[in-house]
Amino acid sequence: MLELINIKKNYETGAEVVEALKGISLKFRKNEFVSILGPSGCGKTTMLNIIGGLDKYTSGDLVISGKSTKEYKESDWDTYRNHSIGFVFQSYNLIPHQNVLQNVELALTLAGISKLERRKRATEALVKVGLGGKLRKKPSQMSGGQMQRVAIARAIVNNPDIVLADEPTGALDTETSIQVMDILKEISKDRLVIMVTHNPDLANTYSTRIVRMVDGIITSDSKPLTDDEIEKLANLFYTDDSGRKLGKGKHGMRNFIENNVVRNNRFHYLIRYGNPKKLHDIIKNENIVRYVLGRIADIQKEQGKRGINQIDRYYTTCGGTDPKQPMERKLDFLTKIITEMNYDQFEDNRRTIENTGRNNAEREKYKKIVSLY
Repeated sequence: MLELINIKKNYETGAEVVEALKGISLKFRKNEFVSILGPSGCGKTTMLNIIGGLDKYTSGDLVISGKSTKEYKESDWDTYRNHSIGFVFQSYNLIPHQNVLQNVELALTLAGISKLERRKRATEALVKVGLGGKLRKKPSQMSGGQMQRVAIARAIVNNPDIVLADEPTGALDTETSIQVMDILKEISKDRLVIMVTHNPDLANTYSTRIVRMVDGIITSDSKPLTDDEIEKLANLFYTDDSGRKLGKGKHGMRNFIENNVVRNNRFHYLIRYGNPKKLHDIIKNENIVRYVLGRIADIQKEQGKRGINQIDRYYTTCGGTDPKQPMERKLDFLTKIITEMNYDQFEDNRRTIENTGRNNAEREKYKKIVSLY
């Protein structure tokens, strides 16, 4: 879902060039709790800021859901920050003259959410962090731990894929730190949480993975992605019309997707030519579905308005109600619809997913494939 490829970051101070990051390469799982440990000045916060789109890398690449950010414009970074990232800072960064509810609503205001929906979602987020009874309190009326919980509610109110926490317990006592860490641990069950900290005890107790840094480089990683995880997508085999297997290498899955799915702007080709024995893996694998939809959107954007309409049609026919949503949110919506659909629903919604007509012979062939699962 998120990958750093040989990320380097240099700062120029007069005639001197300071290397803050010296070639960071990391891959993150969709949901895990990662702690970044290291001494002050080692590059932890710089890396966090690059992941969050707050700072730009000098060289390398940040890959988000299979898409490179090398060609990102400011509008792309704005969309990424507003919809995919939630930030939790040590200093809380709350607006003192606004109450708790208004502070949390602010993140939704920037995302263009209606007032009624903002109020509902902000209240739900505050209840989730145990502050449902303090909606009208001002920051000055709250303890440090409570203010940090407000900051966490603000970070998750937009349902981001990634929560970034920079020393979230640095200004808190031990008991309050534990309360905050319990909340972050719970959040990490269904999204990626990356936390920068100086506290190895908290990292060891709550994290599922610890990455250590010194002088801008990674010195250790307690749970890197395994070769099996990295190759999982490539290990799924497909067949073409003649029954020939398309496996790794020259005829690998990625090549198959690019040539047979993306270039033809048809998601249904993934199902139509998929090996029936792997159909369940294909439809239920969020990585595959999200990657395919994302690549279709990329290619269609290059082709102009006609291509963009294809994803819009998928979005509308699958029940999407906000056609002005950013493309990334539409793709997330479609991924959820497709991966959660059971096979009875999948057959019932065949035309919705495919968005294309077929003759009787093709329809019967498709039904036969689906009936195998």
